[in-house]
Amino acid sequence: VNTLWNMPEPVTVPERLEESEKPEETERIDSTDDTDETEPAAVSIFITRFKEAVEARLADSDISVEDLAADMNLSRVQLYRKVKNLTGSSPVELLRTARLNRAYQLLLTTDKSVSEVAYDVGFTAPSYFTKGFKEEFGMLPGDVRQN
Repeated sequence: VNTLWNMPEPVTVPERLEESEKPEETERIDSTDDTDETEPAAVSIFITRFKEAVEARLADSDISVEDLAADMNLSRVQLYRKVKNLTGSSPVELLRTARLNRAYQLLLTTDKSVSEVAYDVGFTAPSYFTKGFKEEFGMLPGDVRQN
C-alpha cells in the first residue's frame, strides 16, 4: 500500500539563487524545463504539509476531510483529488492508516490497554479499532506485545 508515510522526504528548494548560480537565458531550451524541476519539489511540499496536518489532528476522533482540507487551504474535492492522484489512496484511508501505525507504535512502547490506545489515536470504538488493526497488520492488537 502506498501511503504518505512511506514516501520519500521532500527535497528542499533554495528560495533565492545567488547571481552566479542563476542560469543564463541562452541555456534554457524552452520554458517547460522550469516546471519539470519544480513539480517534484511542489509535490514533496504538499506531501509534507498533508502529513503534518494529519499527524497534528490524529487523536481527534471528529476530524473530517473538510477539516484537513481547511488546514491546507484547499477544498475537500481538491484535497481528495490531489491525495488520490499522488498516493492512490483517499485522505480517509491515509488517516486510518496513520492512526493504525501510531497505535502499533504505542502498543510496542507503552503499557496502555488496547482500548486506551484506540481512543488515543482517534478511534471511537475499540471493536472497530481491533477490526481495522487485524486487517492492516494480520494480528490482534493484544498480540503485539506477545511477539
